[in-house]
Amino acid sequence: MDRVRADRVRADRVMGPQHRSLPIDWAKVWQEYPAALDWRDIDGVSYVPTIRDQAGCGSCYAFAGIGILEMSLRIQSNNAQAVDLSEQNVVSCSHYDQGCGGGFTYLVERYTHDFGVVAEAETPYLAEDAACVPTPNARRYRAAEYGYVGGYRGNCSVDGMLSALSEGPIAISVYVDDAFRAYDGTSLFRGDSLLSGDTDSPVPLGRTNHAVILVGWGYDEEEDSPFWILRNSWGADWGIGGYMKVLMGENVNGVESKAAYVRALVE
Repeated sequence: MDRVRADRVRADRVMGPQHRSLPIDWAKVWQEYPAALDWRDIDGVSYVPTIRDQAGCGSCYAFAGIGILEMSLRIQSNNAQAVDLSEQNVVSCSHYDQGCGGGFTYLVERYTHDFGVVAEAETPYLAEDAACVPTPNARRYRAAEYGYVGGYRGNCSVDGMLSALSEGPIAISVYVDDAFRAYDGTSLFRGDSLLSGDTDSPVPLGRTNHAVILVGWGYDEEEDSPFWILRNSWGADWGIGGYMKVLMGENVNGVESKAAYVRALVE
């Protein structure tokens, strides 16, 4: 099963509430937030690890959930805890998700809150549904706080996402179609699916099939448009070194339909 089909398994099981975009007061937005923020470069300092590759396992949810926990640790500790955490620990050991069959980033954070997650060196990534390996003596890293942007699943908004992103990267869900797969970074991604463009049409949350991370936002002067900086888990050969610039405010491919945040417990 390819990674997108595998990621879709869990998403298609649940047709949750529908997301309907509200009109955006851009003047008010840019009075409250800077025109750009990128956690890869905050005054010359990066709080974002290198791009990862989930390979053939439908573990996007684990890479997104663990990724934002890693970044929260880096931000809160000023990079003193730049730890590579184990996605395989979640894939193999979490009863909240379905291994390589898919899952939710929110439940990844629940797992890290309830049980903690070990470092990558303790349980290296295998890209398969391997048995859970006990690590009783390993240090475990935990979420202190986690939740959905907007308070519950589907209550997302551009303003809420900007606010959450101001504190650190967030995990989102998108709909992967042929245009998304083929993105080459030559322009802003504006979408080529039924989830994009019509901000008055409800977006069924169950249609999203892939979890990714937003690490910031910016403004493209040539296209005169704001954009999100999306981090994928398909390796550095995809997009712009593993990243995508996706148009903000149009719910392109469901990018603004649901988002989750986490605050790491720093010890």
